[in-house]
Amino acid sequence: MKKLIILIILISNYLNINAQNNLDEAIPFDASVRKGVLPNGLTYFIKKNTKPEKRAELRLAINVGATQEDDNQQGLAHFVEHLCFNGTKNFKKSALVDYLESIGTKFGAHLNAYTSFDETVYQLQLPTDDAAIFEKGFLVLEDWAHNVSFDNDEIEKERGVVISERRNGLGAFERINEKLFPIVMNNARYAERLPIGKLDVLEKATPETIKKFYKDWYRPNLMSVIAVGDFDVDLVEKAIKNHFAALTNPTNQRPLQSFEVKDHDDVKSTIATDKELPYNIVEINIKHQIKIATTKKDWRSSYITKLCNQMLNARLGEITAKPDAAFSYGGAYYGSLVRTKNSFNMYCITQDNGTTKAMEALLTEAERAKKFGFVEGELEQAKKEMLKSEESAFLEKDKTESGDLIDGLVYYFLEKRPFTGIENAYNFSKQEVPSITLAEVNEKIKSFLTNGKNTVLQVSATEKKDNTLPDEIQLINIYNNLKSKTLEPYKYEKITKPLMEKKPTEGRIVGMKELKIMLPNEKNDSIVGVEYEFTNGAKAVLVDTKFKNDEIQMSAYSWGGTSNYGEKDIYNTTFLTNIIQESGIGDFSKTELQKILTGKNVSVYPTLGELQEGINGGCSQADFETMLQLTHLYITKPRKDTSAFKAFLSQSKTWLANKDTDPETVYYEQSNYEMYNKNYRDKPLIVSDLDKINLDRVYQIYDERFRDGADFTYFFIGDFSKQPMLLTLLQTYIGSLPNDPKGDYWKDTDHDLAKGKMNFELKKGTAPKATVQLIYNVPVDFNRSNRAEMNALKKLLEIKLREVLREDKSGTYGVRVQAEMNHYPDSEAIFTIEFGCDPARQAELTTAALAVIESIKKDGCDEKNLIKIHETQRRSLESSFLENDFWLYNTVASYKNHTEVTETNTIEKIYKYTSDIKGGDFKRIANMFLNNNTLKKSVLKPEVVKP
Repeated sequence: MKKLIILIILISNYLNINAQNNLDEAIPFDASVRKGVLPNGLTYFIKKNTKPEKRAELRLAINVGATQEDDNQQGLAHFVEHLCFNGTKNFKKSALVDYLESIGTKFGAHLNAYTSFDETVYQLQLPTDDAAIFEKGFLVLEDWAHNVSFDNDEIEKERGVVISERRNGLGAFERINEKLFPIVMNNARYAERLPIGKLDVLEKATPETIKKFYKDWYRPNLMSVIAVGDFDVDLVEKAIKNHFAALTNPTNQRPLQSFEVKDHDDVKSTIATDKELPYNIVEINIKHQIKIATTKKDWRSSYITKLCNQMLNARLGEITAKPDAAFSYGGAYYGSLVRTKNSFNMYCITQDNGTTKAMEALLTEAERAKKFGFVEGELEQAKKEMLKSEESAFLEKDKTESGDLIDGLVYYFLEKRPFTGIENAYNFSKQEVPSITLAEVNEKIKSFLTNGKNTVLQVSATEKKDNTLPDEIQLINIYNNLKSKTLEPYKYEKITKPLMEKKPTEGRIVGMKELKIMLPNEKNDSIVGVEYEFTNGAKAVLVDTKFKNDEIQMSAYSWGGTSNYGEKDIYNTTFLTNIIQESGIGDFSKTELQKILTGKNVSVYPTLGELQEGINGGCSQADFETMLQLTHLYITKPRKDTSAFKAFLSQSKTWLANKDTDPETVYYEQSNYEMYNKNYRDKPLIVSDLDKINLDRVYQIYDERFRDGADFTYFFIGDFSKQPMLLTLLQTYIGSLPNDPKGDYWKDTDHDLAKGKMNFELKKGTAPKATVQLIYNVPVDFNRSNRAEMNALKKLLEIKLREVLREDKSGTYGVRVQAEMNHYPDSEAIFTIEFGCDPARQAELTTAALAVIESIKKDGCDEKNLIKIHETQRRSLESSFLENDFWLYNTVASYKNHTEVTETNTIEKIYKYTSDIKGGDFKRIANMFLNNNTLKKSVLKPEVVKP
């Protein structure tokens, strides 16, 4: 009778499980998404999402990319994408970018596009609180879809921009990929149609050839309009129909082709070298036929794949933590290669003369996994990690950014990847992941590792005399010899000890200060900032927000930093926090610590700057106490691990050994060294510098900087209504920290940019490209008005330099402008303007950039650009004010700079500093910040400049 009852229960449980998840059912589509197909074949997807408020993400996805190009069109899919921003029926020439910037849309961040092998996607973020502006966004998408002007003058202007973008990618990695890609792709179409294209085609393509690609392939039955944001779904659907229903398909449509990567039964091997490659890369690539996931069984299988990826990566991580490891960094991944093929990859970075050993080590781990499989302990660890990740996404489902959601819909349209929605994914994973068996994951890993079919062994190496490499036959022999190699199963050591066996003695709160911070919404809500002081002298500042459901951020600082140490300790301080993190904390190594933190969403790490030391971190609501424990342990129980130190040295030497072969690395290091008066703190590192690190001295310095945990001010940002034990936890872990005054502060080390003018030029490398930097540094008062003016000038420079150097002169792909203002040790503003270009045009474009600066000094800012600057700042603040990152940064900054948080508690208060700036003010502002007497020019050119 008892056996019968047990059998009935087992049958009942089986039936209940299958009732919950019939794995033959189709994967559910997110029911909150409205989808449809217009009579002309255009597909649309619409999803309401209120994060961020008053914003929408729009996409025009076209299921066509570089693979559809004719032989005389290689690179023109990408060229067409560029020309969509250079004039359409309703936005002549540059009017499109001008209009979008005038409503606060940032070129690059909110307005962009990309072209790949098989798709072209246009991206646009818009405000939704103005109906006319939002509606006009669909006119922009419509114009991209069928109303591009292809003005001959604009084509010629943009030709130089596209060629400049191609030039930016030239170098060692591009040359290596040119050798390897045809072999990996088995000479498929993908190897012949890199989206960046061929130079001779880009230089010579006629307007008619360019237009032909657009006319052939930009058609509604290959398009999708996708909208996710804070809007009325009915109105968006109406707008899509109004703008796209009238589009027609051509009478004689070219068939859309799918290009296969052909299988090969043999193992292929290839070696590529380059004198400028900064490190050696070893890789195993095994191609697999792609299978589109349609059923819940496929969905479950995808979780098994992810578990295999996690476990194999964990094993490779453990290997690199050993001082005698065959490689310094390694990874593994099964996923998409191209539209028609998946691939399983294992890869690593290794030292000179180590590629043979590294390939053998990678293949050994692959064979170990295939022969013995995984073990129960590591599977349980991987499951916990996966379920925590799914839970975190679920808990933030109503606070997830639209930009994080829309790409899933783009790839649902392009590649039929499932788009189930966060809640469906969470529920499915919660039901299925726990039941995944060891047999299933072991069967899956075996399927990744074929018996040679579709396998490519690759070595990419620095070309030099003392870097001994295997040949192709030797690589294949390593693969074949594995079958006769004696292997031991992987051993998993489970950690059962808690992170902290005994809690510290609780301190007490002895003081409290409260300030109210108003938020910019109709409800006039407020968040409360509270400062607590403990008996040990430590301070904790909490800002209680509701921006995220399951996120708490932490930052702590104490003044001092490396400024208290001289040249003899430069390498001890430079690598100090890296060594500490690699060594674990308390009683646990780094690997053991990772196991203890399995299933937790928490991160804590120490930092050491020139003027301060700090501890940063973040966690989920459930892991707040763990974050505090880690913080306490980093201060009170750093772990010295000689083995971890040796592993760190080995890894670092691998990265440093060939860095001087990379022209850009050498340029930035040497330029920075010169610009900072050859200060020893900026001296370029060499391998032998690592041998100057003294482990005992590292820990002595760490102790001096961190032992006075009570000297830190700790900042926490998040929703604390879900922390009923908040004050008890703070008193336990912050209030109990040791009070051991260091008796020092930061020191002025004269580590400053050189005063006055400077010129630096480096000739290095063979790629025909140049880099230009223009640097200005001036002393200024550190106040909010000056910072607002600095940022406004930065925006104006970005606009004007883009218009002149990119759009008018077709000389560069883009101009980067950086502006920063330091308060300590000296109040100073630094502007850096940087662009890449043809070496033959470097002098011309530098002169043009300086002329732009002089024109601002003379004429200020016109009304059109002033509107862009004001509106961009206003719209940026609307979003920033509702982010934890913003409030953490500003709260910490207010303490460091001795200002009140309440000075920045509304958009109006901050925005007023910008809105008060008039066009004529820019003459004064530019002359103040961009003083020619401080101009420093820095240029990288190739060793041989071709005319």
